[in-house]
Amino acid sequence: MADKGIVFGYPDGEFKPGGNLTRAEFAALICRFAKLEEAEAENMFPDIDEGHWAYNYIISLSDSGLIQGYEDKTYRPENNITRAEVMTVINKILGRNPSEEYVKTLDFNPFSDLLKDKWYYTAVLEATVTHNYYLSEDGVEIKWEDCK
Repeated sequence: MADKGIVFGYPDGEFKPGGNLTRAEFAALICRFAKLEEAEAENMFPDIDEGHWAYNYIISLSDSGLIQGYEDKTYRPENNITRAEVMTVINKILGRNPSEEYVKTLDFNPFSDLLKDKWYYTAVLEATVTHNYYLSEDGVEIKWEDCK
């Protein structure tokens, strides 16, 4: 991935392979991976400014619709990104678009700590449950079969 210009080390010469990934670092990695163009969009996040090293990546990723800020309109670039946030973005990159309403009717949840009232419930199941699916005319997964 370094050869493709997707992943880099830090300016101090370290790579920090055991470290967590921040939301800013994730934005940069995904923008480079998905080859997103730099967006000319307005900054909607009060907690980042043009001086932030990942500013253009964050704005581009947000403008692409692959990631959102939090309910309070912040991006929180230095927060660690959660597994659920990563799954949500990867599902979108892969074009996976499950119907939240439908998925919540299924009696298939292999995880004891995954609760239906969480924002990430459908995204986690989409990413972790192998299934065949049928699409509606507008590209939404409306029926799952052979869940494993």
